[in-house]
Amino acid sequence: HTIQVPDDEPTIQAALEAVSTGGTVEIAPGHYFENLGLIEKDVAIRGIGPPGSVVIEGQGKMGLSFSYGQVFLENITIRDSEVAVEMLREASLIMNRCVLSHNHWAVRNNMSGPAKIFGTLMHHNKVGFGFTYYGENSLVVGSTFADNSDEDILWSPSWTHHTVDVYNSILTGKLRADNGTAVRIHHSLHAMRDVVPGIFLGQGNTVGDAT
Repeated sequence: HTIQVPDDEPTIQAALEAVSTGGTVEIAPGHYFENLGLIEKDVAIRGIGPPGSVVIEGQGKMGLSFSYGQVFLENITIRDSEVAVEMLREASLIMNRCVLSHNHWAVRNNMSGPAKIFGTLMHHNKVGFGFTYYGENSLVVGSTFADNSDEDILWSPSWTHHTVDVYNSILTGKLRADNGTAVRIHHSLHAMRDVVPGIFLGQGNTVGDAT
């Protein structure tokens, strides 16, 4: 079951409400001034066209918020949001080839399931990938974090000891792990020159300016 925006539904929110569990929302190129929530179903959300063609403008509020289901997000830019993508209450995320920029939080995982992030750019946010409260093991592959003012990754789930593994990525800023958790970096370019508690460097990393 696929719903196209704006051919089948005039807004992304209307399409998300109309689509069946396990269905797909396809978004035509354009700028969409919407705050999307709360999604409680398995759904794929795909931008159509070249990278940067589909832009969701959060206007300082929530970009996309979902709970309980699994969201697959592909080829979407979300900008100018309090939280670009927020995961709540056992939600899980697969993100591929997205751009999250000029948000307070790019991805915030709060009491939810795993996030798997591939080929995504998070830049000029306050926090790139943030995990707070409960959490599960997560994965970042082939992604770039640039010019995030506080942290590229803030990994701080409470009452758990889950980790995030980062592979083949570029990290230009700070990494932080609290509450006995760990951020593990593998085969990546990073700017970290000092040992930081909770940050573990695996094989094949390069230390540099990462700019």
